[in-house]
Amino acid sequence: MQLTTTLVALETAGEVAVLLDLAGIAEAVSLVVRPAEALPAFTLWNDLPVTGIADGVIVEVGAVAGRRQIMLAFELPRNLDADRICDLELRAMTEKLATLRVQAHTYGECARRAWMRTVASS
Repeated sequence: MQLTTTLVALETAGEVAVLLDLAGIAEAVSLVVRPAEALPAFTLWNDLPVTGIADGVIVEVGAVAGRRQIMLAFELPRNLDADRICDLELRAMTEKLATLRVQAHTYGECARRAWMRTVASS
């Protein structure tokens, strides 16, 4: 099982859009999304099964053979106290492959910033 994960985030003054790009081969892949308590809401744009847990949700991605993309959007409150938006934990079967932290870097109302991070798992 090998999976490469690329996280791309685009931040504006009111939202952080996150594209998680998965490439490789893995069975029973899931994504745990743990949003910061200060966030009012987030959206999963893919039609995937979701299960609520105490501190977030588990998104059942399923088998990855080639490439899969997961799109999330996080609403940012005007007075965000912390820079942590959420933690994303990628799992295959029962094995944790990667943990990624999504952080806000908002500098005023007109802020716009994009960043990318790649994690290889085997």
